[in-house]
This record gives sequence, C-alpha cells and structure tokens, in this order.
Amino acid sequence: MESPDAEPAREEETNGDDLTALCILHDPEYTAFVDRARTQAPKLYGHLTARWPHAFEVLFGATRWSRERQSAAAAKQEKWEQHVGRQVVDAWSEAHDGDLSGLICRCRALFLETIRPRFLPDHWDVGQRVA
Repeated sequence: MESPDAEPAREEETNGDDLTALCILHDPEYTAFVDRARTQAPKLYGHLTARWPHAFEVLFGATRWSRERQSAAAAKQEKWEQHVGRQVVDAWSEAHDGDLSGLICRCRALFLETIRPRFLPDHWDVGQRVA
C-alpha cells in the first residue's frame, strides 16, 4: 500500500486537456501549491489524490481562475449590462419623446420592491420629480 504522501501515478497522454495538465505539472506555483497541501494537510492530500488523482490540478486551476480570469469575466458581464441598459434607455426614450422620468420612477419602484430598504431619506419618493 502506498503512503498518503506518494505522488499519484499519472498517464501522460498528449491530447487537449492533458497538454494543459502537463504544463501545470511543471509550473513552479503548482509544485509549491501541492507541497503546501502535502505538508499542511497530509490526510486531506492523501484522501483527495487517492479518490481523484487530478484533484489538486483542478483546485490549483480554480485558484488561478479566481485571480486571473475573474476580472476579465466581470468586465465582460459589465460590458453586456451596459449594452442592454443602453438599449432599454434608447427604446424608452424613443417611445416617450425623450422623456426618461417614467423610466426613472419605474427603476425607483423596482428598487423598493427588490431591496426593501428599511431606511430612506424623508424626502425620498418614487414619484419625485426628475430634474
């Protein structure tokens, strides 16, 4: 029986995802990540690698995704939201001769329904005149 500290056996194939996995295996950050897991949580390391040999590759990839790709994904989402928002404003403006006050009041009402704030300024009102 192998010790929990032993590196799991790997078949080194050369197709698609396996090439990415081979690159990760030679990444110094990945090696440090696995070494920390082995020393700080040897039982967890042994259990995960015995059950899922690629578990630490997945975990390492997830830590990289959250650092490297999260901002790119957020920027893409923000750009899409701005695009849709612009379409809504343009459509409302066209349908109401450029008057956006009704849209603003509807947004305020949606804010109240969705957020249900407990405290608002005394003068705050859904139908308040839009300057």
